[in-house]
Amino acid sequence: MNAVTGAFGYTGKYIARRLLKLGEPVITLTGHPGRSNEFGASVKAFPFQFENPDAMAESLAGVRVQRAYRGFRPYCPDHLPVIGPDPRADGVVHACGHEGAGVGLAPGTALLVVEAITGAASSLSLDHFS
Repeated sequence: MNAVTGAFGYTGKYIARRLLKLGEPVITLTGHPGRSNEFGASVKAFPFQFENPDAMAESLAGVRVQRAYRGFRPYCPDHLPVIGPDPRADGVVHACGHEGAGVGLAPGTALLVVEAITGAASSLSLDHFS
C-alpha cells in the first residue's frame, strides 16, 4: 500500500496517477477527504487526524514508507496561512503556515506582503489569513 499525501492536489495527483498506472494500490491523507477527484474509488481518502494519532496510524496500516520527511511543516488549525500585519506589533508582517505549499503560494503571498508593507490597497481581503 502506498500513501500519497494530497493525492487529489496539484503535485500529488501526478504521483498517484503513476503509482496506479503501475498497478500499485494508493490511499491518501488529506485535509479535504470529501473532495471530488479523478480517481474515484481507486484512491481511498482518509482525513488528517493530528488530534487523534491512533486513528491516523490506523488509516496508515499496511503502508510502505517510500520517502520519509522529518522537519518543520508549519500549519494552522484552519489550514490557511497567516498573511498580513500583526495587530500587536507595528511594522511586523507575517507570511507563514503554508503547510508545505509555500512555493506554489509564493507569488500571491509576496503580492499581499508587499501591499501590506507599502500600505497599498490589498488585492484580496486578508481577513481569512489572520
